[in-house]
Amino acid sequence: LPSDISTTLYQRCESQNFTSASQTCHKPFSFVSESTLSDFWRVAYWSLQLLSWLILPFLQSYVMAPQFTIRGKIYQMLKENVVFYGSFALIFGVLLIYVLASGSLSNIGVNTLVTTAANTWGLLILVLLLGYGIIDVPRSFWNYGHLDYRLQKSYFQIAKTRNEME
Repeated sequence: LPSDISTTLYQRCESQNFTSASQTCHKPFSFVSESTLSDFWRVAYWSLQLLSWLILPFLQSYVMAPQFTIRGKIYQMLKENVVFYGSFALIFGVLLIYVLASGSLSNIGVNTLVTTAANTWGLLILVLLLGYGIIDVPRSFWNYGHLDYRLQKSYFQIAKTRNEME
């Protein structure tokens, strides 16, 4: 059985066995206590948040930077991420002003605001990229299927590279 099903059956048996001691409950091999599972979930959640919001965007920008020096790559990475995080800060600022104007800010409200901002940003990026991908991916496959298109694109890239070198 999968871990979640076996754990649920074990916990159900334990709760029924608490009221009547007629059967014995066998702890499954994959049993994980709720506190351990909660700790694992927190570690996984916050490490993924750190990776997806800080480390991954910086590394992507660093790798894709067209500069050849480390200083140039870092400068390009910072410049690109200022735009990324600036747009996020703008959306968060608008939400914060709205919540402060409505007067419903509390400890629970701050947690809700941060969660809502993260979800809104993720959904916005998803919708924008999905809308782009639904159109552009099939178009690129269609275009790359034609040899004339690929030849013209190669000529263009060669001319562009030559102009940049001069």
